[in-house]
Amino acid sequence: MKRTFLDWNKPCIPTLAEHLLKKCQVENTDFFDLSNYVLIFPNRAASKRFLTVLADHAWKTQCTIEPPRVKHMGDFMELLYEQKVPCASLLTQQVLWTAALKQTAKERSEFFDVLYPNAPDFSDMDSWFNIGAEMAEIFQDLARENLDFGQVFQICRDSFTFQEKSTQELKNHSSSNDTGILPRREILRWELLAHAERIYYQRMDEIGLWDRQAARLFALRNSENTPSSPSKDFQIPFRLGVVGCVDLSNLQREFLKRVESQVEVFIFAPETMKDRFEQDGCLKSGAWQRLEPNLNERLHQSLVQATTPEDQIQAVTDKLRSIAQNTRIEDVTLGVIDESLEPLLLQTLTLAGVPTLRSGKKILENLQPWKLLKSMSEYCQSILSFKPGQPLGELMESVGPSYPALAYFLRLEDVGNCLRAQKDEFGSPLISGDWLAELDQFFNRYYPSQMPHPDQLAKQHPEFPALTGAFRFVHGLLLDMAREYVNFHSLLSIVTQFLKRIYCWKNSYDSQNEEEYQIIRGGMELNHAFSDKLQLPPALLPELPLTFPQALNLLLTQTAGKQMASSSVPGTISIQRWLDLPLDDANVMFLIGMNEEFVPVETVSEHIFLPNQLRRKLNVKTNESRFERDLYNLSVIIAQRNDFFVTFGRISTDGKTLSPSRLLLTDATDRLIDQVIQFFDDPIVEKEDSSTLGNVPCSPQTPNQEREKTDFQPSDSSVSSASRLFSTPSISNNIPPITEMSVTDFSAFITNPYLFYLEKVLRLKTVNDFAQELPNSSFGTIIHEVLETFGRQEIAQRKEFGDINRLSLLENRNALKKETARIQTRLTEILNRRFITLFGFDPLPAINLQHSLIQARLEAFAQKQAEQYAEGWQIWDVERTIQTELRTNRGSGKIEHFGTDHPSPMLIHGKFDRIDFRKCGDGTTAWRIWDYKTSSTSPIQRHFGKKNFPKERSPEIWRDLQLPLYLHLIHSAVTSEDPRYADLAQITASSRVEAGYILIPKKLQNTQFTSINWDKDLLDSANEKTFLIAHDVHDKRFPNLGELSQWHRETEAEWIIKPN
Repeated sequence: MKRTFLDWNKPCIPTLAEHLLKKCQVENTDFFDLSNYVLIFPNRAASKRFLTVLADHAWKTQCTIEPPRVKHMGDFMELLYEQKVPCASLLTQQVLWTAALKQTAKERSEFFDVLYPNAPDFSDMDSWFNIGAEMAEIFQDLARENLDFGQVFQICRDSFTFQEKSTQELKNHSSSNDTGILPRREILRWELLAHAERIYYQRMDEIGLWDRQAARLFALRNSENTPSSPSKDFQIPFRLGVVGCVDLSNLQREFLKRVESQVEVFIFAPETMKDRFEQDGCLKSGAWQRLEPNLNERLHQSLVQATTPEDQIQAVTDKLRSIAQNTRIEDVTLGVIDESLEPLLLQTLTLAGVPTLRSGKKILENLQPWKLLKSMSEYCQSILSFKPGQPLGELMESVGPSYPALAYFLRLEDVGNCLRAQKDEFGSPLISGDWLAELDQFFNRYYPSQMPHPDQLAKQHPEFPALTGAFRFVHGLLLDMAREYVNFHSLLSIVTQFLKRIYCWKNSYDSQNEEEYQIIRGGMELNHAFSDKLQLPPALLPELPLTFPQALNLLLTQTAGKQMASSSVPGTISIQRWLDLPLDDANVMFLIGMNEEFVPVETVSEHIFLPNQLRRKLNVKTNESRFERDLYNLSVIIAQRNDFFVTFGRISTDGKTLSPSRLLLTDATDRLIDQVIQFFDDPIVEKEDSSTLGNVPCSPQTPNQEREKTDFQPSDSSVSSASRLFSTPSISNNIPPITEMSVTDFSAFITNPYLFYLEKVLRLKTVNDFAQELPNSSFGTIIHEVLETFGRQEIAQRKEFGDINRLSLLENRNALKKETARIQTRLTEILNRRFITLFGFDPLPAINLQHSLIQARLEAFAQKQAEQYAEGWQIWDVERTIQTELRTNRGSGKIEHFGTDHPSPMLIHGKFDRIDFRKCGDGTTAWRIWDYKTSSTSPIQRHFGKKNFPKERSPEIWRDLQLPLYLHLIHSAVTSEDPRYADLAQITASSRVEAGYILIPKKLQNTQFTSINWDKDLLDSANEKTFLIAHDVHDKRFPNLGELSQWHRETEAEWIIKPN
């Protein structure tokens, strides 16, 4: 086996091409014959790049090149042996493993105790299939290391000492340091698996197929070439070139050994490092623990530590901007190590004007066609779960899906495009209106867990026509699919038809457009999955009695992790994954997200059947070898280019703390201590005018000093402002003078005038279906509605008995208790009716719990209300709206005008939750204006932010003006001649008028009626504050103070007010 070392200080793929062209030139002509080579690359991106380099060379030099064949290292072995029977698909293997395990369980009673103590019932097809799929994966992993279950059993039996262990010891054995002891039951476990393996092989022979990995093992073990039985295996007429494959499995290495005379290994490293590589090019164990000193120094000079994901992306954007004038965009590769950063990266670079990007590889489950089928599966499964055991087609004729399933389906972009493209017979849109807005409104009104059938929705809720139309269309479409399902073989035609219905509203798709290319490619890959992974012999169909959702879910599970290439669009940046980067020859490379959680890539997961102790004995790869492979990859990335840029973060996209990758901490000198301190210390926060806010430069020479500005940062402040993704919008000059305000508008203005502008002037409102329970606002609204109905019933009842103003004294405890029970009963009845009206009989589970919580609060209120009756208070009115102009003298004077230009009155309106009335012993009357509050905050604390009245009386003391404005409104209404307020004439100058809160909080013991007797100075300062605000609002003065109420935290309002 010949080894050829290629200098890693030059781009790898062009260096390889140059070497082979020089070697394969035919007699000093312009003809280069590489056809005798089959080159094996570690990934398809590298092989594609190699052929591109050859084509470019041929075009530039006008020569003729006969190219080699190229293979991926995962599929070259079929070139070396003769495949005698067809290979089974992955699904076939999983079905047969399921059958083999079930048969083993029936034949060997100890199966359940040793292998699966909690094994499901034989009728549970889903669970058994999952066990079969797990066993197929373990078998494949071992076969890749040139092992099968029978061999593992032999090794365990011959190499380990048997020992009986307790249950606790069995749980801890994988972490034990002993190297020669295995519990007896583990030996038995592998004996049972070897038995199941023999059944699996037998079943494969019966259907005339073979497991691909098993065929490779068979070829290795039965390739003896005898006169009586000549073999063509491992007799190859070509040269096999292994390019940069440093992490071959034991099976692959054994195949190469069988044809070693025909193998040439191309290794990207200086020849001085030859002792660190095996003969077949794999890394020697233990030889790659540290970066070369010069590479490590360059790494840390190019390293930036960022706090948040946004900081990482900002650092990348700044670097791209700094190199833009001297670098072609095609010469840049963005290596996204933390793949969760990719959406933010794409969004940021798009906003920054970077040309459309292409991603080197896409995972099929991230593409729209796959998501569409996933949503289809969840939709159907949610209907089946409503009445398990019934045929799906029958259920769909009368039952709707769960709300989350419908919402997810309707929100898919491709479903929306399809719905908008539907036309009626006259060419008009079949569905008009915004069905997604109606969907959110429906949810926030009814909080359903299960949706009604579309026909029931149309009858019961005609106010949602767009939602009903969209729902009816998609439900009918999925019902057609469900009716056509017969067995697993019919799934292909159903999926194909479904994708056509969704996507074929458009006549053509542009393969040069990345989004449309992904739709085309995604559909093709799903179709290929049936021929590649999901082919199932007809004889095995009885082994897989799946429902339509189960069959669809099986398809999705088998294809979820499949990778596919993106379209190649000139003039765009390439985004690649970690394992594709070493052989990428871009002049500039970014490594984004170099955190321990993402690299080294730990692809070996310790299964309970294969603890590390056993893995080492079997010479099976562990995650230690993955570290060495990734350290070599990083070495190659750094060595072959001068310009690279590395970032790692402190916080992940989901808010978790991240650690720097171990690959960054391999320094063999004392600088390692400084690096560790810097990486794990509190991040350095730079000044706010820096666009790299939150970034920590990682220079090991000066770990505790602030780094001087480098070309990784913007050169001036203009770059910083340009790099901001969003700026707070300015106030529009086209808004007419504002001449009307509600009572609650004043508190919004005091909190932040700009917030008032967004919500009250521009009508900013967020509607979504994120809630899993009633939000605080809806919770309070229901209590308000119940108490409004209660108040109206109480008023009507007293009117039947005569004078509403009569005293209703409850003089003894029994009478008070009886009255409390009466009020509680009435409130419960009103609440129950309201909940059924709003949410029906199947709301979210949390809604039922909140019903009980509201009922408890109302019961506490009932006792306090009975006490009010006992004191002589009567309910005069509820939900009373009053609307008047602002007046001087706290509402009793003349109408005031506001504004600098074109002054005008300011109309104020408010709704009193309740007005109570009582006749006093001296012949006067007392009135109270109430506002219901579902918190325990007192009026004083709400209005001043303190528990006690402030000593000063200036306008600046006010945080809310609700109750003073209530008094202003009532006095203004009484003094006006407006007939709407004629019934308030009973409030005379001698009447005592108060305003306060009826507190109905979480802590039931704090339920109370609490009012304030405002003094004249306080009301005067409130009146002054009111007038100042009215002037500012009229003149459209809305400065952004950066303040938010607690209700606006983590909302769109906060994002607008405090961008970036």
